[in-house]
Amino acid sequence: MEKEIKAPEEVEDYLRKVKELALHEELTQVNSAPWADGKVNKTRKYMAETGIDKKVILNVVRQLEVVNYSSTKRDRNPRFPGEYVWEFGITKNLIDQEEDLYIKLKVRKIHDEYLLVMAFHPEQPYRPEEKLIFPYST
Repeated sequence: MEKEIKAPEEVEDYLRKVKELALHEELTQVNSAPWADGKVNKTRKYMAETGIDKKVILNVVRQLEVVNYSSTKRDRNPRFPGEYVWEFGITKNLIDQEEDLYIKLKVRKIHDEYLLVMAFHPEQPYRPEEKLIFPYST
C-alpha cells in the first residue's frame, strides 16, 4: 500500500473534521472487535491490558495536530474502494509510562459522517520502513 503525504492544509482540514466528530461519542466507533483468522486486534488488546476506554481514546484523538501526521493510504480492504486511512503518532502517558502511540483514522460517510478509530495502540513496526515518519514535525 503506497503512502501519500497530504499538504499541511489538508491535514489541518481533516483534523478539524476529526475533532468535531470526536466531540460526539455517538458519531464515533473504535475498531475493537475480535479479528478473524486468529489475528490479534492490537487496539482491543491494548484496551484490555490498560483499561482505557473509548472516552480516553477520543480525548487523545482530539489532541492530534499536524505535527502528529504521518501519512495517508488507500484502505486495503476491497469492501471500501476509494476510501483512505490517515496515520498519526503521538507520545502519551496514559497509564504508567510514556508510549509512542500509533493511531489510524478514517472518516466514513454512510448516512451521516462518522469517525472510525481503526487502530490505537503502541507503535510496533515489524520492519524499520514501517516506523512512522512525521513530515511536519519541527
